[in-house]
Amino acid sequence: MSEVNSLVRSSSKLYKEWKYPILVRDKFQCIKCKNTEKLHVHHDKETMSSIVKKHVLTDIDNMDFDLKREIADKIVEYHINNEVSGVTLCVKCHGELHPSLNFE
Repeated sequence: MSEVNSLVRSSSKLYKEWKYPILVRDKFQCIKCKNTEKLHVHHDKETMSSIVKKHVLTDIDNMDFDLKREIADKIVEYHINNEVSGVTLCVKCHGELHPSLNFE
């Protein structure tokens, strides 16, 4: 699922219509430590993996790029249309919530 995930996360529409409004609401600072550098928007209720699983119903490795792009676009729309909840965290605080992931 990493290619679909990468397509979603690199979407300018996702940034403009989902991430940016959350950053503005949180005053461009981490809600935990108030840091203003290296900010991420964290899914605080519905996880990204659960959202992806709703949209990927077959083996992703056997999909062509156009189908992966179509699924990624649907996931972006899902974030916007369903007002997926998110909060602003700095890379350090986000990493504390996901110790198995390397954000830096």
